[in-house]
Amino acid sequence: MTGDRAGTTRNSLEHAYVGAPVVQAGEIRSVHLHAPVPAAPPTPWQLLPVPATWTDRKAALCEFNEAARACPDYASALVVISGPGGVGKTGLATKWLTDHRGDCPDGQVYAELTGPPGEPAAAVVRRVLRYFLRALGHHPDADDVHELAAWWRSASYGRRLGVLLDNARADQVLALLPGGPGHLVVVTSREPLDALHAHGAFSYDLEPLEPAAAERLMARIAGRDRSRGQRAVLGTIAARCAYLPLALVVAATSASARSAGGLSSLAHTLSHTSTSRLEGTRTVTSVLDQACDGLPDNTARRAYRLLSMVPLTEFDTDVVANACDLTPDQAAAALHRLADARLLEPLGSRPGRNGPSYRFHDEVRPHAQQRATQADSTNAIQGAVRGTGEWLLATFTRAERILTPHHRTLDRTLTRLIPPVNFDQGDGDEQRGARVWVEAHMDDLAQMVREAARRQWHPMVWQLVHAAWPGFHILRLHELSYELHRLGVAAAEACGNRMAQREMLTTGVIALRGLRRFADGLTWAARAFALAREDGERRSEGQATHEMALCAKGQGDQVTAVALLREALEIRQEIRDRRATALTRIILGQIELENGRVTQASDHAGPAHVDLRAAGDRINAGRAALLLAEAYAPPYGPSSARVRDLLDLAEADFRHMGTLSGQARLLRVRGNFAAREDDLEGARGYYTKALALYQTFSAHDADELADLLKTLPDQRASPAL
Repeated sequence: MTGDRAGTTRNSLEHAYVGAPVVQAGEIRSVHLHAPVPAAPPTPWQLLPVPATWTDRKAALCEFNEAARACPDYASALVVISGPGGVGKTGLATKWLTDHRGDCPDGQVYAELTGPPGEPAAAVVRRVLRYFLRALGHHPDADDVHELAAWWRSASYGRRLGVLLDNARADQVLALLPGGPGHLVVVTSREPLDALHAHGAFSYDLEPLEPAAAERLMARIAGRDRSRGQRAVLGTIAARCAYLPLALVVAATSASARSAGGLSSLAHTLSHTSTSRLEGTRTVTSVLDQACDGLPDNTARRAYRLLSMVPLTEFDTDVVANACDLTPDQAAAALHRLADARLLEPLGSRPGRNGPSYRFHDEVRPHAQQRATQADSTNAIQGAVRGTGEWLLATFTRAERILTPHHRTLDRTLTRLIPPVNFDQGDGDEQRGARVWVEAHMDDLAQMVREAARRQWHPMVWQLVHAAWPGFHILRLHELSYELHRLGVAAAEACGNRMAQREMLTTGVIALRGLRRFADGLTWAARAFALAREDGERRSEGQATHEMALCAKGQGDQVTAVALLREALEIRQEIRDRRATALTRIILGQIELENGRVTQASDHAGPAHVDLRAAGDRINAGRAALLLAEAYAPPYGPSSARVRDLLDLAEADFRHMGTLSGQARLLRVRGNFAAREDDLEGARGYYTKALALYQTFSAHDADELADLLKTLPDQRASPAL
């Protein structure tokens, strides 16, 4: 923008665009667009509400209160509730933490630690740690359990949180304990966790309800009118339920759904059930039989059975519709009926989910699975699992095309038409909606990949892994990516699909580089290169060569890296893949810049910037613009208009795409430039903003920048007299 004469303004932007509101003004000497630090997430209150029918447990609550009061100031209260399934451990933990919400001003978080079949033990803890960190506004790029645990302790230090670890084992708990004093932590488990005594745990073995309390609970659920004058009947039902809250709740709900005389009829049906606590499983099974048989239609009964066989832990309308071949309205109605019968537990509405979500209680799912094996054919059960898998495949593929349109397109094997999920969350931004959906369903996809591998559904395995690329890339799930890519490579080999093998190997290398396993990455990339050379597939050959170069660079072998990058560049120029050529140029330019050869760096960065912007790849175009700014800074000066324009352009790209790593890197470069011009306060401001971003997703970069801030001289020192 320039002013030709007083009162006249000419607006001009060359080789640039503004992705933000525009203000008309007079002459403006310089403009800086600074991305704001992302807004803090809301305080997490993740516990489910305590039901209005809550009954008794006063003695246990008093003991927990005493244990919390006895906890020293330098520690956090740790309560362990053990007992058989269905005895009410989760309900009691939720009630106590809810009563102490005021003692947890920074929120209360919840995690279910029973992983689905086939999920590695470490994966459960890793998943929960990432979930807890995201709840506090962090987006960790680490995947190592120990690093994530340290990050969680750092993020929670200085806060006062409530933490509920449900269905835990002793070897899971320590990594999930928050850092610092003042927290309230409750752990539930079927077995006493004696190993936690060394950490100051107060252990409580939960018994079934007392008979009078059990009768009151049933009366509250069945309703005053139905319960009036039925004390003897209530006592009989309670005894037949072994006074276990889960059985009592399901039984009372079942009775309340029946016509008049429901309580008496239920008491008669249960009359042959053992009252021994040692046979509590048989008791719960009998009650669940009654509840299932009492469902109002076959659709709900069928959904109850088939959902238990689907390898997911959370169910919404979309999952039920695709697993059970129902319309969305039918699926929503089935979920509602199952929740009303207490056969599913409500989880409430969650981002990226279609309507409320639900889950099975760990005592209920085995019952539903048993009913499925008795009532449903093998084809019906496989159909439910495959229907869910194909829905995930189709929807992840659609999200992949929106979020990473340059990712290589491969075939998809779908046996039916999958209605598209609506990613638009009301703001017209499909990209944002797709990202939220992907983040919400990455665990579902991982569980489905493991199940498909177990069933030897090889095409589904590698296709799901390929479609999940946006999740791996955006969320930096390196450990999960490597685990699933190993399954994907094996599945592609079993199919004899060499293109899929090459793709699984080259994208798997990216996970290995993220884990800093460069030697393994070189091995995978070399395998992909050999396949590509045998098949005469130059695009894959160039990609494999590029990945080998990055692994060599990670090992510190710059000579080999440069040689391989030049080879990749030649291949990519030969096949006229301008975007891929530009990506290789960025790495070459970075190496040239590291070695002080700024002219050569700009020779790579300039064409890369033009080609990536033409391709619409704004994240990598921003990377190229930032590299070009760093290359231009020595000859033209960090505050020159040319450098400022490139920095502003890169910032607009990173902000638009929501890439925190790009925004943090740019702030750091601005800080470097300010320090170079002796503007130490400006440098300190940029570094501090960058540190705030790095702390949410990269502990390594945060530590490095914190050390840099410590070495920065204090410009505010008093001048010498």
